[in-house]
Formats: sequence, structure tokens, C-alpha cells
Amino acid sequence: MKKRHMTNINKIYLSFLSSLLLLLGMNLYGQNDLFFSYRSSEDIKWTTNVIILLKSPDKEVFNLFTDTVKEYNYSGDNYFLSKGKYSLSIWYVDENNVKDSIDYDFELYGNEMSTKISVSFDYMIERPKRGNNFSNSDKILYCYIRVNKIYTPPVTIEIELDTTYKGDAFKGPVFKIKNNSNDTLYGEHLPGYFWGSLSYLRNDSIVATESGILDLNFVRSPPLYPDSTKFALVGSFGFSNKLSPSDY
Repeated sequence: MKKRHMTNINKIYLSFLSSLLLLLGMNLYGQNDLFFSYRSSEDIKWTTNVIILLKSPDKEVFNLFTDTVKEYNYSGDNYFLSKGKYSLSIWYVDENNVKDSIDYDFELYGNEMSTKISVSFDYMIERPKRGNNFSNSDKILYCYIRVNKIYTPPVTIEIELDTTYKGDAFKGPVFKIKNNSNDTLYGEHLPGYFWGSLSYLRNDSIVATESGILDLNFVRSPPLYPDSTKFALVGSFGFSNKLSPSDY
């Protein structure tokens, strides 16, 4: 009887410990902050009616944006409480009162520090070819969606400011990335290019960010292989030959 009683106590203890670890795991995955931004280009003269919803793996729906303003920013601490597949749904009405929608899925794995979601509308100029000649330019409305997941930097990746890089077409700042891991690293827009942004700090807070200009017509370049080094700039060409004194 005593042995059976001890077995029951062990079962209760193990059940309690499992529940505690489960709750602890749920609490530990509460550190993923949200940074959301929406922008409608100044070239779009008409009022854009937009609704942006976010569906969690638990089927909970969050309203990120429902408005007609040109620009909107929002941030939330510990926003993503579940890991798994999220779905971004965007509804909009164009200048001809035509309604359309876009769905974009992405997955969170539980070890993200923060997640940045940006949605923007702009015109893309296209010149369709008719026979051997190009017709007049057509303006087509594009919706750009970007989801950036921020992780704790691995100690096997070294990033440092570089002052030896020389190039007539490139401005500073320039960073050197050394890949000491066994993984191959790929750039965000083109696999072999690592473009970043420059943030101004004031009292340890970001007050402005410069992303530079991205040129997707760069020649093909290999990704960053293990035990290799590449350079990274602000945008494709850097930001300034000489930065003013500040905290960045």
C-alpha cells in the first residue's frame, strides 16, 4: 500500500512538473514584440480604403489597420504569444472602386526577439510592348508586404565597422560580416548582398532610420559561405561619405 501511495504521489508530481514546464514555455514565448507600419505613396492621389488583419495559429484575429490615412505606425510588446503559422489578410479599394484582397502567410518558430510587418502601396510603371514598339506607360497599383523576423545574433557571426573598404560608387558606413558558422547565409533581396539600415539613437532610443536605395539589378553574387567574409552597406550604395557626429 505504501509503495502504491508513493507511485501516485510521483505521478501527481510529474503531472504538476509537466504542467509547470508547459506554462513556463508559454511564458518564455511571450517576448516577441510587434512593429507594424503602413504607408500609401504620395503618388496615389485618391483615398485608399484599407483593412489589414492578422490571424494567429490559434485562429484569433487581430485588426492591425482599418483606415484611409496615408501613414500609420504601431508597436506592441510581447505581441506574439503563439508559435506557428500566421496569416496576413489585406483588403483594399482602388480608385476605380474595384475591391481586391491579398493573403500572406508566414511562420514564427518561438525564438524571435521581434517581428516587423510593413505594408505599402505604390505605383509601378510598366510599358507593355505592342509588336516592335512600346505603348504608352501604364500605372499599375502594387502592394508590397515585408515580414522581418529578428533573432538573437549568433556568436558565430561577426559584424564590425570597416574602414578599409574602397569603392568610388559606394558611401559609408560599411560593415564587414565574417561567417564562422557551418551555415550558408543569404541576403534578403538578392542572395549575395547584405544591405542594412542606419538608425539614429537618442537616449538609447531609435529616433530615425535611413534605409538607403535598393538596386535589384546588381550582378549575381554568391551567398556568404562558411568561413567567408562579405561587406554590407546601407542600401545598395551606402548613405554618406561622412556621417555627422551622433549615436547610430
